[in-house]
Amino acid sequence: MPVEKSLSPWAPMQKIGSLLKAGEYFRLVHLAVKNVVPATLFQINRHYYYRCPATAGRYRALTRTAVREATHADLDLLLTCHGDRRDFSRRFREGDRCFIALADGICAATLWFKTADRFHSVSGYTFTPEQAGTLLYDAYTLPAYRAKGLYIALLQALYHDLPDLASKNLYGEIHYENTQSLALFNRLKCPIMQRVVTVSILGLRIFFVKHFAPPARPRA
Repeated sequence: MPVEKSLSPWAPMQKIGSLLKAGEYFRLVHLAVKNVVPATLFQINRHYYYRCPATAGRYRALTRTAVREATHADLDLLLTCHGDRRDFSRRFREGDRCFIALADGICAATLWFKTADRFHSVSGYTFTPEQAGTLLYDAYTLPAYRAKGLYIALLQALYHDLPDLASKNLYGEIHYENTQSLALFNRLKCPIMQRVVTVSILGLRIFFVKHFAPPARPRA
């Protein structure tokens, strides 16, 4: 008679881990969980951190815009684009900074950045920029102005107005469902630094983090 094997209590989690590492299954699992299971019971999330090379600032915007750094006094203007007043006020108090792109007299796009640790409120993951680097996060463009180069215009402003920050390690944070930003970063040839998969079960979060080695520098 065949001998029944005893399963380790960690076997189900190992099974989940192996499934998450298989990227071709992730989207299917995520959609099933998102549409069937209540978020309070089980959540699954994935996002990426990219390295942004200095060459990203050389790309030209496709539309004429006015870009400048925003302050707390611009809070009402920022909220016409997107966001939450309390959240944005907290960011400014904690030293986070923001560039805005103005088009047709309105705030059409925003780009937040910081030099300190970034706590991702959805996943619960904390990213620490390496070597006093700067993290770009929560970039948003109004739907009517997407695919018109506003993100590039914001990047250009960062490189032009804050060269000391842009010349160091610059990183971008993107959720895996943000296909337009993922395509843009790939077009800019920004290499992936980290892939973070978060599994939340009854409020307990488990992180699966994959680190990617920086690309080799070409020989002189």
